[in-house]
Amino acid sequence: MPLPAKRYFVTITLFLLCSSLGLQSALSAAQSKKKSAAPTKAATDAPETAKPIAVHEFSVEGVDVALMEVIRTAPEVVTVKWEYRNKTAAPQKLAVDSKGWSDPYRLSWDTYLLGADGKTQIKIMKDSDGRPVAARNGTPNQLDITVPAKKALKTWAKYSVPADTKTVAVVLTGVEPFENVEVKEPPPPAGK
Repeated sequence: MPLPAKRYFVTITLFLLCSSLGLQSALSAAQSKKKSAAPTKAATDAPETAKPIAVHEFSVEGVDVALMEVIRTAPEVVTVKWEYRNKTAAPQKLAVDSKGWSDPYRLSWDTYLLGADGKTQIKIMKDSDGRPVAARNGTPNQLDITVPAKKALKTWAKYSVPADTKTVAVVLTGVEPFENVEVKEPPPPAGK
């Protein structure tokens, strides 16, 4: 290569290299500004935790029971949702003593509602096979139902409640009753 052509080639190469470095610096600075201005993925994608109706201590130390929802889901059906919240750094057993086919229902089996009169027990609904209409937590013949460390275990059950009942007491095993809980009506269907 003749000398002027070599100088030209070196000059062009240096120019492109410097331009590239300057452009990369500018791009990096712009991306840094963009990243710092935008919220993090964890902050934007974090699910909003629903506020419980009430929270009581469970019979297992370090575990709370949060009553999440008591809502009419049919004219004479009320669905109750609750969570077992483990505040400890170790898994906690919520139920032990396996009985067989009914094991997945141990968290709701003995639950009931009390009518507004404070005396009328409203037992959990059963399907045509005699199984509770409730969440299954575990499997048949499973010895323990456990909630992991620093996690919550969500569950629910359905009860046959007269249409005119506006408040109930929710009675769950291992926790004091949740008194005078309003039975929420479902929101009206969209467009009505």
